[in-house]
Amino acid sequence: MTSAHTARKPTVAPRRRHCTAASIDVDGRVVLAPSLIGGVQVAGADVEGRYAAETADISRLHVDGPDVTLDASGRLALGRAQTSDLKYRINAGDLTELGRIIDRRGLDGTLALDGTVTGNAASLETAGTLSGHALAYGELAVLDLDSTYAVAVADFDFVNARVQATSAATFLVVGGVELNQLKATTTYAQKRMEFEATVQQQTRELGVTGNAIFHPDHQELHLPALSLRAD
Repeated sequence: MTSAHTARKPTVAPRRRHCTAASIDVDGRVVLAPSLIGGVQVAGADVEGRYAAETADISRLHVDGPDVTLDASGRLALGRAQTSDLKYRINAGDLTELGRIIDRRGLDGTLALDGTVTGNAASLETAGTLSGHALAYGELAVLDLDSTYAVAVADFDFVNARVQATSAATFLVVGGVELNQLKATTTYAQKRMEFEATVQQQTRELGVTGNAIFHPDHQELHLPALSLRAD
């Protein structure tokens, strides 16, 4: 069941024979009471702004989900005439419930993202920082994770998005093996991930450079550079 009320009555442009994203014009505020949407409990939502000419000018967006909150404000350009400048923050205080929703039982920890969306339909981009604490899933556990990321999507082709990240993790357990630190730079595009990583375990350090190719029926891993150093 869902319920909502409007703090200010939205205004909608007169109807046209053919409704398209470019023809929609809405201005107002909507407040969503605690609701169950698609089996997910939403504590509440509050959005205020205007959408017109394929551009959303958001004064306020706040969503309370199952142990996850989203806050955003700014401009999101879905056409090609304007440019986005949307700031957002996502704070997941407990990933356990999120793991249940996406069918990833055993997911645990806290996660926070702070970023900005820029560009428009030709190339929509987002960049920001990610921090996690006490993360766990399956045989992987990480005490602290800090990353910077940049994502670019051309013409809303999310399947072929380009993702770049620089990450540092401390005190990891991978398949029962304890590691002191992991530093990695990764780039994913066209179903191919290139990476450069350094792993520290006590007095030993392993450096690796390579790429992974993801095919529908199999995966390929190539390691052209591998180095091991012990102090």
